[in-house]
Amino acid sequence: MHSPTDIGTSPNDIGTSPNDIGNSPDDIEVFDPEEAALIAAVENNEWTEVAAPQAAIDALRAAAGATGRKDKRVNIRLDSRTLTRLRAIALREGLPYQTLISSVLHKYATGQFVGRSDGRKVG
Repeated sequence: MHSPTDIGTSPNDIGTSPNDIGNSPDDIEVFDPEEAALIAAVENNEWTEVAAPQAAIDALRAAAGATGRKDKRVNIRLDSRTLTRLRAIALREGLPYQTLISSVLHKYATGQFVGRSDGRKVG
């Protein structure tokens, strides 16, 4: 007989004891083969730390810090309909509208902005 604290031997067995309290068959996590292999490798200590040169670590830290830094303020005038549309899109996306505007401008300036390929309007 299994107890609620039983843990199986493979990653797919975690939390799948028939006596798990509060777990229905729909609550049981099932991992795809790649996820199961990754979990097994970590649990079997097959992963080792790779020593990175300090210069590489410093460069990555500097790049990460500069990525989110906004060091210039810009004031623009928009017509009220455009601003209303931008606010609606931002609300739908769960973002502050200033962040949405900044993101769109950044993507456009860095060549990452992708328009819709189906010909429909964005927004």
